[in-house]
Order: sequence, then C-alpha cells, then structure tokens
Amino acid sequence: MIAWRCASTLYLGPVRSKPYDPKTCEYPGKSARPSHSPMLIWNYRSERRHNPRFRVNGDAIVVLKSHPATMGKLIDISMEGLSFRYIHSLERLDQTSVLDIFQSSGGFYLGRTEFVAVSSARISDFVRRFSVRFTGLNRRQRSRLKKFIEDFTIGSA
Repeated sequence: MIAWRCASTLYLGPVRSKPYDPKTCEYPGKSARPSHSPMLIWNYRSERRHNPRFRVNGDAIVVLKSHPATMGKLIDISMEGLSFRYIHSLERLDQTSVLDIFQSSGGFYLGRTEFVAVSSARISDFVRRFSVRFTGLNRRQRSRLKKFIEDFTIGSA
C-alpha cells in the first residue's frame, strides 16, 4: 500500500507500476475492481478549526441570553469558539445568538459575545454538549478572550 496526496485529500491505495497523475488524482488505466480503488484516509478540508482548543481549568460558566436564560459548564475554548455542557430542556438553544462567560474564582467576565451554533450532541439523557463559533468579536472581546485562555486553561483539548 502507498499513500498519496491530491489537493487537500490524503489517499491510501495499492502500489502500482504505472505513474500517478497528480492532475487527475488517479493512476492511468485504473482498474474498476474495488480492491484496487484508493481509500480516502483524511480530507484536510473537513477540519474547520484554525486555532487550538484548550480545556478549561476550574468552573467557568456560560450563560446564553435566551428566555429563560440557559447556563452550562464550559468544557473547552479557543479564539474561534467554545463548547459547554448544560441540562437539556425543551428550549431550542440554536435560536439564541449572545452569550456571557463567567469565571468566579478569577473574577473574569466576558459579556455580550455573539455566536452561531455549530453542533449540539447528547451526552446523557438530560445533558447535552453545545458548541458555538464566535462572530463579530471586537478588539476588546478578543483581548479578554485571549486573557481567559492564558489564565484559565490547561493544555489542549
């Protein structure tokens, strides 16, 4: 087996005596048999993160400005977004667009942070993980977010 890259995709396929054509991303005269077809290993474009995520040290709280407000425990954070756990209710969180971040032991507060929902996954019967991407951060918010990551996180997630 040999691995090769075409554009932003990594493939694994059988070793062939004919040369590989990087323009078409295949070998000339490629057999139609499944055993000779290349297998997709990794598509680099599928990774949307550009900044590393960091696990949060301590009890940081996220409050969504929904009606009623929803609170959850911050799991990880980056300069692009965050994820948190919360107790699931029938309310739709993806309809909200503003959140606050609190860290009481360090006296940290970052308010009125706009976001878009990325994913919501079930952890258990009543607990879900909600992931968001920040939008429209101003210079002050970016600075406060960077300070939070420096002071209240422990290694990569």
